[in-house]
Amino acid sequence: MGAFQQRAGKRSEKKIPVGKLFGLRKFDIIKTIKGVGFVKGKSSSGFFAISDIFGNKISASVNVKKICERLRARKSTLIQQRRTWKLTHSSPELKTQGFPSEGFT
Repeated sequence: MGAFQQRAGKRSEKKIPVGKLFGLRKFDIIKTIKGVGFVKGKSSSGFFAISDIFGNKISASVNVKKICERLRARKSTLIQQRRTWKLTHSSPELKTQGFPSEGFT
């Protein structure tokens, strides 16, 4: 298992380096002009593909050699905290505020 790139023939593959490239590894969090996201793909020329945690593409090619800041190194798991609540008609928040569809906010 690993990253492979097809070359020359129908089934020929060559292994792509998996270590650091220009000080960044895959899944590091970086900040650029185009936004903040994870390094999704990399090329040896110094361009990287950046996406958010859900896989939505932020940018297909960002030049790391110019303006780029590594915010955090990758961890063993990628997580993003999000607060969600399951509200029912008997929830205390709804008794005081009401549903947004009723005109209450």
